[in-house]
Amino acid sequence: MTYQVVILTGHGPEQLTFERFAGPHRIATEIRKHNFSCKVVYGINWFEFYELIEILNLYIDNNTLCLGLSGTFLMTFKPVQKKNMLYTSEALNQDYMSNKFVDNFEKICLYYKKKYPKLKIVIGGHRASSKIPNCNYVDAFFEGYADTTFVNYLIGINNNKIYLGQQKFVDTYGSNFNFHSSSIEYTDEDDIFFNEALNIELTRGCIFKCKFCTFPLLGRNGDDNYIKNSDIIYSELMKNYDKYGTTNYIFSDDTYNESVNKIYNLYKIFEKLPFKINFTTYLRIDLIYRYPEMIDILLKSGLRGAFFGLETFNESARKKIGKGLSNDKLLQIIDKINIAWKNEVIINDSFILGLPEETKQSMLQWTEDILFKTKLFDDHCITIRPLWLTNWQNTFKSEFERNLDKYNFKIPENGWEWSNDTTSYNECTELSNVIMQKVNSIPRPSQAFLIPILLGYGFKLDQLRNVNNIEFAKKVRKITIERYNKYKNRLLKI
Repeated sequence: MTYQVVILTGHGPEQLTFERFAGPHRIATEIRKHNFSCKVVYGINWFEFYELIEILNLYIDNNTLCLGLSGTFLMTFKPVQKKNMLYTSEALNQDYMSNKFVDNFEKICLYYKKKYPKLKIVIGGHRASSKIPNCNYVDAFFEGYADTTFVNYLIGINNNKIYLGQQKFVDTYGSNFNFHSSSIEYTDEDDIFFNEALNIELTRGCIFKCKFCTFPLLGRNGDDNYIKNSDIIYSELMKNYDKYGTTNYIFSDDTYNESVNKIYNLYKIFEKLPFKINFTTYLRIDLIYRYPEMIDILLKSGLRGAFFGLETFNESARKKIGKGLSNDKLLQIIDKINIAWKNEVIINDSFILGLPEETKQSMLQWTEDILFKTKLFDDHCITIRPLWLTNWQNTFKSEFERNLDKYNFKIPENGWEWSNDTTSYNECTELSNVIMQKVNSIPRPSQAFLIPILLGYGFKLDQLRNVNNIEFAKKVRKITIERYNKYKNRLLKI
């Protein structure tokens, strides 16, 4: 069967698991509701070009209106960055780190453009217009919330509307779309595996405005328009359970615990389900400090992976980015969470090197004094990355990127290797590699957002508490290869 819209997506082979994303399936849901047929195909950075052509030949023909790339979680890597990825064995990672989606997508687009000249090529997702360099073969880019903009574009090209030049469609607020009453509807065409972890949205946007953040809809209020209807959430979870046995979820909310009322209402929804839900999501630790009752509500709700953006233990730098909780208070609430969630929740702390006010010495100091000497983080997954800034012409820029001079950042033309008076991107990259080697010198648990996926693979939570070793990575890699092979066979109808 061929489709009017085919969306390519996926994660790079550096990701050890097979993972679904909310974005392409949210758009696919909307496309299907408007009576267009749509197929989402994973593996753009996994399969070889010839494999993708073999697959896509079954789905693309002269009636296909649009071939798209959902690129939010596809990224390119420089050699020095490869040392700082999920599992620390360079021997394991080096073979799998790949930027081939860039080459694959260009080859695929040129191949089908030549075969079907009327076919439109589009890229969507976060920072879509800078995802692939020199992509003059692309007809349109979609950034922000594309539920309405892409459907309108699709209706236009279906009605032979002429678009001159390369188009760019941006919707920062999703204001013409009723998110409150929306859902992601996975279908048999999506080739979901039994009890596979799925990704859904419960809310959109963020009530905070961290200065390094590049996402749309920052600083929004707690309006119900950005929180999904309770009955729809329950229905969505039940449909996935009835069809696929799904009990494991990644909730893609920018801040899941934005209010006590929100997480309590969600707990009441989950309590009504005929199964126990397991989920991972983004959490703000300062809100848990302010509302400690969240600790128990989150645990009872089914939280299994908690991702905290702690960013730094340099208090001056933390205030600069909009996270002002003192170190004493942070360590106090971390200790309390460790005790309350012990054996039930895996905690993943994320840090950024190179924030304003930081020096190499200050970064070495707080990592040594707090990450290592306090012992509070010995059972946590730790992620440390250099600050990411560019001077590219992106639609959505962080506060830092909009005001490089104000924050004393200098970046080469069309680059990202920033520097300031105290440090630089390259120094922070090297430093992060050194610190991560020490971090992973002791057993560490899985990254939070892999937990639902690995539970869906059949692992138990206790097995995910010591994963930063080659043996575990090889086990996961073997299952992932088997899953991609099965997925390919499903795509090929074998």
